[in-house]
Amino acid sequence: MPKSERGKVKYISMDMYNHYRTLMRLYFPKTIICIDSFRVLKKITVCLNSVRKRILRRYKDSQEYKLLKYRYELLLKSGDKINDEKYFFDRTLGYTTSEAGVLECVLSINKELKMA
Repeated sequence: MPKSERGKVKYISMDMYNHYRTLMRLYFPKTIICIDSFRVLKKITVCLNSVRKRILRRYKDSQEYKLLKYRYELLLKSGDKINDEKYFFDRTLGYTTSEAGVLECVLSINKELKMA
């Protein structure tokens, strides 16, 4: 693509791979780089999952282990999708609670997990 045409490009949507960014800055210096939201969410999910797994290794054959292992999908849910009205008996906890209650228990296991 000629340099004059490249100068007219305003936006570029791309992957989060660092070398792509370097190339885009070299060939399209005045463009705004947009990262695909799927890639951002995927990166957040991978990072959160690595924190969860690191914490999970500290607990063996415990209630905390079961919560971190089998209830991690609650960590990935949007806050407005967490049900705090429908109650059910949770076998791991041993009492009736809601998704919000289970999430609270999962987050109370470790400060680092709560911050992540």
